[in-house]
Amino acid sequence: MRLLHTKLSARTKEGLRLVGIDPMLPRRQLVSALALTKTGLRRSLLGQNHKTDLGDSFGYSSRMMYLSPHLEGLVNSCIFASPGCAAGCLISSGQMITSGCGFSRISKRLFFEVDPERFKAFFELEVMEHELRADMEGRLPVVRPNGTSDMNPFGFCDMAKFPEVQFMDYTKRPLRSARRLGLLDIPNYHLTFSLDERPISRMRADAWLKAGYGVAVVVGGDSGTKKKQAKEQAQKIVKRGHLWGYPVVDGDEHDLRFLTSGAHFVILSAKGKALKDKTGFVVRPPRLVDPFGRHVGITLQAGAA
Repeated sequence: MRLLHTKLSARTKEGLRLVGIDPMLPRRQLVSALALTKTGLRRSLLGQNHKTDLGDSFGYSSRMMYLSPHLEGLVNSCIFASPGCAAGCLISSGQMITSGCGFSRISKRLFFEVDPERFKAFFELEVMEHELRADMEGRLPVVRPNGTSDMNPFGFCDMAKFPEVQFMDYTKRPLRSARRLGLLDIPNYHLTFSLDERPISRMRADAWLKAGYGVAVVVGGDSGTKKKQAKEQAQKIVKRGHLWGYPVVDGDEHDLRFLTSGAHFVILSAKGKALKDKTGFVVRPPRLVDPFGRHVGITLQAGAA
């Protein structure tokens, strides 16, 4: 496979310096520094966490790719992100807060920038390996390309090569953009829209709901910043069974979003820095009980409250 010789952008060069790599190195050395660990092993692109492991009890084996979100690695991976989403990103929770995880996310994102062709080959190799392992375990393979990013997955993988693998992502991409890219035409790829604090996001959520898709909503306690309060609020909504006129599912139970069809809300409790959110990205009372759509564009069904 030949190495691409595209000119590196200024942001990519700064990102390389951020992880201690000289951007003036020959391209082959840049790729080696990004694609391999210090011991010379291939850097894993797919990983797992507590959320992916929750799918095991449902007969699935899940993996996801963690790339540097938003501008963490200076190269933007989330062009549709809102200020609230960027500030409360999941990289601020769990093991993802460690410097080692940050270095890995940035290195993988820069690997894609420096040599997207080789990156895609590595990614597809790992998908194939995951599929084989899942088959040995008697489980169904699931892959989430954008675990902490919101990029066009076609750049990572030809999903048509893996018809037995279920791909899925959350996105803030407008419905028309997803349609234009052909993301809704892939039978084994599932998308869930992610709501944020902006009025334009609420209008986009309305379009996704009308088209029969799910919309993820991050909720928190009334004014507190404790994880327990956020979980209690999420479970209260799940137990009630509806939000703003649409049915709901528990997004904290597992990440297998493709198991639910039709228009609905996915209720996620706030975590990490999102617990302290004040932008409106995290939805708190009284907005949870107001006729929300009347003010911000979400279309309520008859009798909603």
